[in-house]
Amino acid sequence: MKYTQIPALVGAILLTISGIRAQSPDFYFTLDSATAPPNQVVCLHLRAYGFEKIVSLQFAIQWDETIVELAHTQNHALPGWSGGDFFTMSNDCLIGGWTEPVGLGYSIP
Repeated sequence: MKYTQIPALVGAILLTISGIRAQSPDFYFTLDSATAPPNQVVCLHLRAYGFEKIVSLQFAIQWDETIVELAHTQNHALPGWSGGDFFTMSNDCLIGGWTEPVGLGYSIP
């Protein structure tokens, strides 16, 4: 992190979900926010809700690179999902994608 105030991150992050076809109209993502001193590492959790019978998804997260620097992703909680399923377009954009390995759809309470 480059600055002390990370709540500005909430307004700076653009979370775009594309190509999602889910049974539940209640399917959405949230991303945590945090406040930290300069150069402190923090973990921001990306959470999904209404995750029912999802076969695949793609998303992009964009941030203000003068405020945040991406270190890495971890704790990939979907079957077959790993750090190799993420791509950084530049210092301010992360693209992620996932496909359920069996193709029948995956649900998480």
